[in-house]
Amino acid sequence: MKTKSKSFNNLFYSKFLGVLLKKGKKTKAKKILDTVLLKVSKSTKLSIHLVLYRVFFNLNTFVEVRRVRVKRRSFLVPFNVSFSRRISLMLKWILLTVRNDSRRTSTINKLSIEIFKIVKNLPCNSIKLKKLNDSQAFSNKANIHFRW
Repeated sequence: MKTKSKSFNNLFYSKFLGVLLKKGKKTKAKKILDTVLLKVSKSTKLSIHLVLYRVFFNLNTFVEVRRVRVKRRSFLVPFNVSFSRRISLMLKWILLTVRNDSRRTSTINKLSIEIFKIVKNLPCNSIKLKKLNDSQAFSNKANIHFRW
């Protein structure tokens, strides 16, 4: 396992690991993430790096909708997002869908199913959240002048 963990010198992987981390238990989070990625790579017959690459590019977004208050009124305003914010949005969407999944299975199974669906471009909740974000940004593009 140590040789595989050395090959994961990837920013997306390290951020994913940091989001999964609870109470400083890094080895447990690393074990969960490694088993999920191995499961998905075996079922899709892709390398682990390609799985991470596909997850990144299928959930990648360039805009985010934020609420801005102007004169006691609030507007939804689309903002450009930086690279690190894109990664955190992707991870937030994935973990929201895993936590809101009401099935009585382990987190590893839920996470592997979600990542498998993202890699294969099947309909899943995290892609729905991305499309909702993009559609909100498109529908509120008239409010761009509130951005500063």
